[in-house]
Amino acid sequence: MISHRTAFFLAKDGDEARALYEQVKAGYGWRNTLAHGGQPKGKQKRDDTKQRGWESEEILRKALNKILLSDDLVQTFSEKGREKYLNDLFFSFSR
Repeated sequence: MISHRTAFFLAKDGDEARALYEQVKAGYGWRNTLAHGGQPKGKQKRDDTKQRGWESEEILRKALNKILLSDDLVQTFSEKGREKYLNDLFFSFSR
C-alpha cells in the first residue's frame, strides 16, 4: 500500500505513477530483506545498496517537500484527513 500511496501522491500521470510504484516497491522489498536479517541475492546485490538508499532518500525528500510547501497538505497530514486524502488520490487516478 505504501508503494501505491507514494506513487499517486507524487506522480503527475499514470505512467509516472507506475514507474514510481515499481521503484518504491523495489526499495521497500530491499529494506524489508535487510531489516529482517536477510542477505542480498539475485537482483538484490550488495552493490545496489547505495543506489537504493539514494533513490529512497530522493523519493522521501520529494514527498516531504510537497507536504511542507503546502499549508493545506501540512494540515491534512497533521490531522485525521490523511487517510481520506490518500484514498481519494488512488480513486482519482483509477478513472
